Amino acid sequence: MKVLVCDPIHEEGIKILKDAGFDVHIRPDISYEELKQTVGEFEVLVVRSRTKVTREI
Repeated sequence: MKVLVCDPIHEEGIKILKDAGFDVHIRPDISYEELKQTVGEFEVLVVRSRTKVTREI
């Protein structure tokens, strides 16, 4: 399962996801436009407060 991490999270969180077998892609600098174009390639989207998930996403 592919996971896109769009905001900074603790390294331990990344480790937990990877150890669970997830294919983790870390992109804390992804632009809104780039996110719109690539989000469909992932099953999981990890965000905090920086990334806004709108209806378009």
